[in-house]
This record gives sequence, C-alpha cells and structure tokens, in this order.
Amino acid sequence: MMKKRILIIIFTLIICIGIGTFIRNRQESNHNAPNNSSSQVDKGLTIELTDQQIGILVGLEIYPDWVKEQLRNSNLIYGVVKPGDTVPTGVKDYSYLVASDKTASPIIFFNAHDNQSVTIKYADHDGNQLHVKEVTEKDLVQKFYRTREQKKQVNNDVSLLRTE
Repeated sequence: MMKKRILIIIFTLIICIGIGTFIRNRQESNHNAPNNSSSQVDKGLTIELTDQQIGILVGLEIYPDWVKEQLRNSNLIYGVVKPGDTVPTGVKDYSYLVASDKTASPIIFFNAHDNQSVTIKYADHDGNQLHVKEVTEKDLVQKFYRTREQKKQVNNDVSLLRTE
C-alpha cells in the first residue's frame, strides 16, 4: 500500500514537471521567435526618436508627396536654424526640411517639445505666409512609424537626408 502511494506521488511529480517544462519551453519559443509581419505594432513602448526621424514624420504629415519626391532625387536637406540664418520670425531653435532648390521649394520648420508635442511651421511654395500646426509625437508615430515596414522606410529616409 505504501509503495503504491509513493509510485502515485512520483508519477504525479513527473507529470507536473513535464507539463511545467513544456509550458516554459513554449513561452520561450514564442518570445524568441522572430515576427515577420510587416504590420507588427509596438504597444506600450516609449519610442525615442531622433530629430531627423521627427523631421521625416513631420514632412510626411505636411507634404508627403513632396518629401518622397525630394528623397527620391536626393534633394531633401535637414538643418537646424542658426543665429545668423535668414528665417521667418518665430522659428528660432527650430529644425527644418527644405529642398536643395530653395527657390521653388516649400520649407518646413519644426520643434519637438519634450517627446510630446511638435510645433510645425511651414510655408507654401511662394513662402509668403507661415502656417502653424500642432501635433503630438504620439500621433505622428501612430500614423507613420508604427509598423516594422514604416520604421524601416523612415529610417531609410533619414539616411537619405542631406545636411546644411
């Protein structure tokens, strides 16, 4: 009778250990498995963007076709307004995107505030009036930097930026 109880206890322990090992291995394989979906979305993660990445996102928000065309032709320039630059009033300490042919090009100024909001000031092709738009960095990420494919594209676009 005692041998039977011991065998039942040992058999139960072996089953429990086997089930625990199976569950742990399955969780580890799911955690470590690459996700090849281009629509994979980061949830709950804070993304630290560079100023150049924010610039691309801002450009896509304001003039997406123009930004894509300028990148395709290696004409998109990223810069930071310097004290001696001739720029419209109210863009001190802003960054900007402009095409190498500045005469026929819109210009986009932007300033990110504490990883939360972005102030965008942009001029149309004629450059007579600055338009102002406030967006959140979170909204830009949601629209243009959410999936793996989007991230890859934006990061590639950053590598194509020229600097002044």
